[in-house]
Amino acid sequence: MTVYDNSEADQVGLLGAIYGEYFRRNGHDRLVTREKVKQALENYRVFDRHDKDRLVRHIEECLSTAAKPDLQNPYLLKGGQPRPLEKRYQR
Repeated sequence: MTVYDNSEADQVGLLGAIYGEYFRRNGHDRLVTREKVKQALENYRVFDRHDKDRLVRHIEECLSTAAKPDLQNPYLLKGGQPRPLEKRYQR
C-alpha cells in the first residue's frame, strides 16, 4: 500500500493512477471511466474542494496531451472561475 501526503506531486500521481486503473478496467471507454473516477474521488478527502467533473476532464486532457496537471487552477475548484485570458474549449 502506498501512502500519499498532500503534496501536489502525490495528488497528481494518485489521480493518474486512479484514472489509469479505471481506464484499463473499463475497456478504454472514456465515458464510463469518467463516471467511475468521479465516484472514486468521493473517497479521497484531499479532493473535496475540487469540482469532480472539471478535475477528471483536466486529468483526461493532460494525459492525452502529456501536459502537467495544474491542481492550483482556480477553475478546478467548486464554483471556480477560469483564469483571465484562459481558453476553455466546449466538448
